[in-house]
Amino acid sequence: MCIREGCNRTVRGQDDRQACGHLCDFIEEQMKEAMRVCRATGDTDIWAAAVALNDALTEYFDHRKRLYNAALSVGFTREQWRAIKRGN
Repeated sequence: MCIREGCNRTVRGQDDRQACGHLCDFIEEQMKEAMRVCRATGDTDIWAAAVALNDALTEYFDHRKRLYNAALSVGFTREQWRAIKRGN
């Protein structure tokens, strides 16, 4: 599973990746950085912003999965859904 809190997607690939993709990897690094800065400065605004960013990505992935499942349930194929997402 992906290392990013809130993400339940599978990590694919043969390398040592811990995140499911570039966005989750980026957000995870930002969360770690925000935590260090917050601890060093005592300013919690950066931590709150990082948490909001993390939560927004989780919400986006949840909506995307819901729409994908809804499309499949009404007869779309995986290939048709992929074409819609890519603009084909």
